[in-house]
Amino acid sequence: MSYSPLFKLKIKILERFGRQYVAAKLLGLRDDELSLILMGRKRLTEEMIVSLEKVLRTSRKDFLPESYPKEKQR
Repeated sequence: MSYSPLFKLKIKILERFGRQYVAAKLLGLRDDELSLILMGRKRLTEEMIVSLEKVLRTSRKDFLPESYPKEKQR
């Protein structure tokens, strides 16, 4: 079985909020944007990672693989 690189993030979101759209709203994202991130089709920026740490009340070590390449800031 193959897991997406952000499988742990998806689990953390569901454990904390029960629904993905609740987390998306708190992060200032549309639900479809968060879905793209969780599927690996859109990269997290450092700003989004910091927001996730705050909203999930956990460290990035708990949901991001060390090798995860972040999107460049614009």
